[in-house]
Amino acid sequence: MPFWGWLLVDLGILVLGVAWWTYLGYGLYQRGRKTQKMLQPLIDQANALQTAQETPGEYQKPTDDLHSDPRKMERNLEQRKRAQAHRRAERQRRLIARLRK
Repeated sequence: MPFWGWLLVDLGILVLGVAWWTYLGYGLYQRGRKTQKMLQPLIDQANALQTAQETPGEYQKPTDDLHSDPRKMERNLEQRKRAQAHRRAERQRRLIARLRK
């Protein structure tokens, strides 16, 4: 085979190789665009969180609770304890009823 024949074969192999790599690159580009569209809401949320993290918060010093009525606070504490005991008893009744089934 003459020299120009081998040159055409090599050129054909080169063109097919470039076409194949172009096809693979284009497919990768398309997948990247789809992935970017899917991740865009997450990226926006991350940016919003980052800007919220960078802004300094306003610290408000808690007020002293020396002027509150202790009887009222004790009454609130007792109410919370009764409500907690009631919730525990309800939960226990539900568990027992479930075990009886």
